[in-house]
Amino acid sequence: MSEACSSRSPLAQRATILTRIHPSAVHDRASPAGDAHRCAPVGVDSRACGEGGRHPSRSAKPGGSRGAECRIGTWNVRGGMKDKMDEMIDIMNERSLDALCLTETKRKGCDVDDLPGGMLALWSGVDLDERASGGVGVLLSSRFVSGVKAYCLVNPRLLWVRLKLGITRVFLVAAYAPVSSADPQELEKFWESVREILDLAEGNERLIMCGDLNGWVGTKRDGLEAVLGPYGDKRVNDAGRPIIDVCMERNLLVSNTLFHHKDIHTYTWRMNDQKSMIDLILIESHLRNTIMDTRAYRGPTLETDHYLVISRFVGLFKKWRHWRVRTNFGELERIKCKKLEDVSVRSMYARLVEERLAKADFSDLDVDNDWDSMKESIVESAKEACGCAKRHITTKGDEWWDADVKSSVERKRKAWLDYSFSERET
Repeated sequence: MSEACSSRSPLAQRATILTRIHPSAVHDRASPAGDAHRCAPVGVDSRACGEGGRHPSRSAKPGGSRGAECRIGTWNVRGGMKDKMDEMIDIMNERSLDALCLTETKRKGCDVDDLPGGMLALWSGVDLDERASGGVGVLLSSRFVSGVKAYCLVNPRLLWVRLKLGITRVFLVAAYAPVSSADPQELEKFWESVREILDLAEGNERLIMCGDLNGWVGTKRDGLEAVLGPYGDKRVNDAGRPIIDVCMERNLLVSNTLFHHKDIHTYTWRMNDQKSMIDLILIESHLRNTIMDTRAYRGPTLETDHYLVISRFVGLFKKWRHWRVRTNFGELERIKCKKLEDVSVRSMYARLVEERLAKADFSDLDVDNDWDSMKESIVESAKEACGCAKRHITTKGDEWWDADVKSSVERKRKAWLDYSFSERET
């Protein structure tokens, strides 16, 4: 059993436990989710752990660069996942989503499903003998699946996935917070579990937390400029305070507040005349320059009063670039071998080679030294008999560029300047 998930409560011992962790990614850490924690005997899946080669990217939309952009979304689906999966897969493909965090799935137990097109679904729900409620899940595209290094299905409200995308390491958390009217102890327990999970993120990993957080965070105001932008729903409530606190502690930004949109693209939940911005995507401040947009999309509908929220990123799949060092060879010598067509030059070359080889020392039986002596005799004889043509490597890189051409270009430039000044004076 994984040492990273060894501390379990009686409730956790009765639960179905499932975790896949890459062999190189196992950590000696405490249980990350309190007494509702569930994890499992380690089962290695070569594809899920990125050992089976990189999956090809799905086709790009016209005019877009699929390799340069990736999309991460969140959606409260209000249950019924068995009937909604086919439509959910279509939405993943139509919207070019790489990761979709689902909340309130109302799916029981913990499970991992392979989906068409190389996609993967992770589910974390209540025990099989309990009434269906809560539940979180994450759908991953084929190219995200190839970057999965570890994941843990923590409890019906939390799960996390560790990814390596190009040179970027991402720690993705799906969260479903209790409603604002819930028992204060339940709310406190949830946010304690969130902090424990965020502690698992390593220093070089970028945090992204998505889900229905059931709180109003407002917009930028004194003391909160580092976590909130100037746009979005200006209302605040007590349930939004823990969100702000976590953002302040973990250097996170509420990406929903960073971009200006119409109200229909700002609010993520609507019922009759009521509306809220409670489905949030939190990103680490280091990702501020990579995020292009976060907004709600009203088109997709799955019989839910929440809207799909998508963040668009660029640069997450950036790879190392190895720069070629330019070498200045200066003057290059080229032996005029064509002169060997002359009988007298050819005879002179043969005589010089014979004389040099006779003077060379081949007695030490060292192959490398013998080859160096022979090569030097042949090359030096050819230089003496045929002569060399020297060519200087210039920045222009063309054989026709020389001092005369350079002087002519300079005279032309000065003449043009004189003409321009004379035109201005007239």
